[in-house]
Amino acid sequence: MSVYTNRLFFNADNDTGAAIAETLACDGVYILEDVRLSIDDSGAVENFTVTVDSALGAIYDRTLWTQATTTGAGSWRMDPAIPVAVADGDEIDFAWANTGAVDWSITAVYRKGA
Repeated sequence: MSVYTNRLFFNADNDTGAAIAETLACDGVYILEDVRLSIDDSGAVENFTVTVDSALGAIYDRTLWTQATTTGAGSWRMDPAIPVAVADGDEIDFAWANTGAVDWSITAVYRKGA
């Protein structure tokens, strides 16, 4: 049996050097289990962030992960000890300035909550 049974995947990638400004939005409650970032070339050292954008307003937003990228190709993973429950109406925002204009990809693994 796969460890990804009943899991959903959000994938985004870019090969034109654009910034990361992606959003994962689901109907209902969902559980974020894993986020992966890969860059394939030298770029600027910048912070990649994963943030819950609360439907209740900015005061309830929370940053789940901030990762400083290096000046070379690399991969990073957010693998929380306790999966992150995301409320109905909330969104997960992924952001990275990418001033070095490198290629990137992100993958998020999540499942529907109860």
